[in-house]
Amino acid sequence: MIGKNMNGSGLSDIMLEAELITSGSLKGVESGKQYDRALHCHKTMQECLERLMLASYLKMTGEDRDFPQMTEETMNLLAATRGASTHDTVAQLLDDKGTSDFFRDYEQYREDVRQGKHGKTPQFWMSYMDHIWHVLSLLYAVKANDFELYAQCLLAMPDLFFSFGGQNYARYLTFFGLFIANIELSHPGSTELLKQGAFSVARSFIPGNRCAVDKTMEETFMRNAKSKGGAAAAGAGLTGIASNYPAYQKWVRTTHQRTKYMQVTMNMAGMTKDSELDTQHRDLRPTEVTRSEKSVARTLAAVESFTNPFEVHDKEKLIMLSSGATVPAEIEKDVLRAEAAGRSEKEKFITERLETGEHFFEPVKRLKLKVMADTSKRVTLKSTQNKLTEYKHQGNVAFQLLVKSQEGDLNMDLKELMTYQLTPVPYSLGTADSYLAKTDKSAAFHYLTKTVEDAVPPPVDETLMIIDGNATFHAMQQVPPNFRQICQKLYDMVPPETDFVFSTDMYQDCSVKSMERKRRGSGDKIILKGDSTKRPADWKAFLANEDNKVQFIKLLLDVWSKDSFAEKHKERNVVLVCEGQAFKLSSADGRKTE
Repeated sequence: MIGKNMNGSGLSDIMLEAELITSGSLKGVESGKQYDRALHCHKTMQECLERLMLASYLKMTGEDRDFPQMTEETMNLLAATRGASTHDTVAQLLDDKGTSDFFRDYEQYREDVRQGKHGKTPQFWMSYMDHIWHVLSLLYAVKANDFELYAQCLLAMPDLFFSFGGQNYARYLTFFGLFIANIELSHPGSTELLKQGAFSVARSFIPGNRCAVDKTMEETFMRNAKSKGGAAAAGAGLTGIASNYPAYQKWVRTTHQRTKYMQVTMNMAGMTKDSELDTQHRDLRPTEVTRSEKSVARTLAAVESFTNPFEVHDKEKLIMLSSGATVPAEIEKDVLRAEAAGRSEKEKFITERLETGEHFFEPVKRLKLKVMADTSKRVTLKSTQNKLTEYKHQGNVAFQLLVKSQEGDLNMDLKELMTYQLTPVPYSLGTADSYLAKTDKSAAFHYLTKTVEDAVPPPVDETLMIIDGNATFHAMQQVPPNFRQICQKLYDMVPPETDFVFSTDMYQDCSVKSMERKRRGSGDKIILKGDSTKRPADWKAFLANEDNKVQFIKLLLDVWSKDSFAEKHKERNVVLVCEGQAFKLSSADGRKTE
């Protein structure tokens, strides 16, 4: 849901510019399906924004040095804590008046940003930071077995699911959050049991590095209970013994023992992961700290190369960071009220469904809120695989070009730059998705014939019928089961004793027609071994492939050239155009085709 909320805001552009991700993993990170990578990107972005917000606050104070209101003694305590952070030094620093005053003022500044007093753009990015803090707080609650924080996070998270269409998560997460928050009322004494470690498990000697119970089950005895065997092999999984009740009971009752032996065996063989025997958090290792700091530095540089969200001068407009473009008023309204709208729907769900105990499974209303990405133009096209794909024209490309034009030694003249179309290709020639600009042929026909008078039709015996072969292929109804019968039906569709030209298309690469065919889509290629080949089930998809039609036209020429068609050719002239060459077919005696 965070990815949906931030879609079009410039977040993905910043991540790409900072080399946190590549274009291939962008969708996975935005949707959250690539969990580890998405968490790394959001943590790095969060650290970057926190530093930018702190720098903005210090700049707002108007002092020359950092932390101006702190005394020399407080600064010494801060330096000592930074060098050797222990429980005592941190407690001493928090008890210091200078530190507490600074935290109070800075927290008030953050709250003002959250309420929009410093502009709409900082307010929007502050909401993103709050959402990331919800995720990180939930992870911390599990690792530290903090039950109260865990319940608090569960209650806060459904808001975005109500806002952006995650109905099932919205429904069940709201119920589960309220159940956990009020579990002491329904199950007296259970809160103490949960606080003692009922929802997380310590799997290593690292303090504050516990794992959720369900995750622990999946990564330990459930993993060891599975295998690649299946029903036909001697696997340890459930597949092959589901129908054998005694074997099933044995499998269930001995799963934990098998896991125990498996773990001991791996320890003796030295195959245990180092993380299970370590005593330090991975993120605190010097190499990880160095790598993380480099990522944050790149992200800071990327944000500064676009727009710093906390230093936007126009406080009445919401802008996209990567382009500097303002968001339309109707979209801006939805973006800024998304969380509040979701919270309102959640409270309504609690009041009308959970408290009454009715209509719990009824569909949850979709708010259909717009996001910044909706400022882009969307066009639905067919891909070469005959599938519908959505092309999204990002209007911020032009603005990014403007920003890039002023960097380094370029110093391009903006007036001259704006005389050109800031698009991948000029729209007078083609579209941004590499297709030529075109219009309907019928529109051009109207202008070509506007000053031409209708000709007098010639006598019937002086005319020749010209048939559009490819159009006939598509117009044919009740297609016969094999290609011999298809060829016969095509011939019989022409009135008898009539001379005709059966003209078919040519297929050349890099032609206007070729690009139009690619736009329409392409079917699978089929090898035609002869006229006895069976017709494919999807006739339209068969005709959508250029190679198929070339083979079919050659087969049509081969079938019509056989002596079995001599009787049909008798006393008439038939011309078949195949790959740009015309072949005349006739028969003098009705026995042999010439």
